[in-house]
Amino acid sequence: MTPDVDTAVLTCIRLCPEVLAAVADRVRPVVLGQGDRRPAITYEPVEDDHFDGVDGSTSEYTLTTYDFDIYADTHTQARFISEALRKHLHSSEFVAAGIDCTWFCDGTRVVRDKPTDGAPAPVYHIRQTYRLLWAAVD
Repeated sequence: MTPDVDTAVLTCIRLCPEVLAAVADRVRPVVLGQGDRRPAITYEPVEDDHFDGVDGSTSEYTLTTYDFDIYADTHTQARFISEALRKHLHSSEFVAAGIDCTWFCDGTRVVRDKPTDGAPAPVYHIRQTYRLLWAAVD
């Protein structure tokens, strides 16, 4: 059975009460939906590293790098969600959806998105990069 890492990622995010209160169910893989309100979070796996054992066997662990993008209507709101997510996930371990997850935050940066024509208000965008060490559990 292939592990459902997306469900584990969503579960880990939703275990943070401050983030859940701010974004509710607006957590999506890769891109926001056309009608999604802010604040919201998207996540995307950007790189996988698999480990080999000394004896040449393949390890059960995978290290996946994720980008989390936080979108909000105010800078204060974006920073609050970013900090709450970092405090919740960084150096934390969860078992979610049959996946043993250990998170490490590699950094946070403000992204300067170009405003779109006709946009009613600016969008504040913060990107966090995490490394997720994970393995399926029985």
